[in-house]
Amino acid sequence: MADEQDRSQALIATEAKGEIVAAAGAPALLAKIRPEWQAKGLIRRTTRLLEHDPSSACQRLFNAAIADLRQKIIIAGLDIAKEAAARFRLPSIMKDEDISENYTVSRIIDLAYRIGILTRPEWKTIVRCYDIRGDLEHEDQEYEADVDDILYIFKNCIEIVLERDPVEILRVDDIQKLVQTPEAPSVTVHILEDYDRAPQIRQKEIVERLINLSLDSKKTRYRSAECHRVTGKFSTRY
Repeated sequence: MADEQDRSQALIATEAKGEIVAAAGAPALLAKIRPEWQAKGLIRRTTRLLEHDPSSACQRLFNAAIADLRQKIIIAGLDIAKEAAARFRLPSIMKDEDISENYTVSRIIDLAYRIGILTRPEWKTIVRCYDIRGDLEHEDQEYEADVDDILYIFKNCIEIVLERDPVEILRVDDIQKLVQTPEAPSVTVHILEDYDRAPQIRQKEIVERLINLSLDSKKTRYRSAECHRVTGKFSTRY
């Protein structure tokens, strides 16, 4: 009888927690997730879990965020992931499967930060979400989920990861093609913004390639002064 009462009280407490999380705005946050993930039924399943098992809903949402980061890293480019892994002593990357199958959760978070998908504050926030997710996995034995912890995961996994579209990091060849067009190149604000978002490794490669092109008139189709002008736009931001 005592065990049944304990289970009943635990169920009531869990449902009350789900109601608090829902009242605090979790459904509105779920609505912000990109259509790509909505089509996979993430919102529907998470909403269903939220009412009766908010901890499991949290874990499902976090797992989706990590899966999304994996895909965003692959979209950013194998070359830049490989370079970042080597530079920051992360496990070596030779093919997409190394990212999609072999990288642990913590390594995915680190790699996303190192290639520029996450800023440093965002990286620290997602690491904290990972710590909370670990606590939730042991909730019955060692930990009781706090409403604030659940909301922390909901807010940050959605606003930092699942709400944002993938960004293809600017490639060196993209800038070289721009420089080698028959017309004088136009460096738009969007190109400069893409450059600013690129990790330092990629920025350095772009500047070095532009400098080499500006010194080799045979590789450019317009006067040297124009090539130097384009180089200057990037090198002053590096």
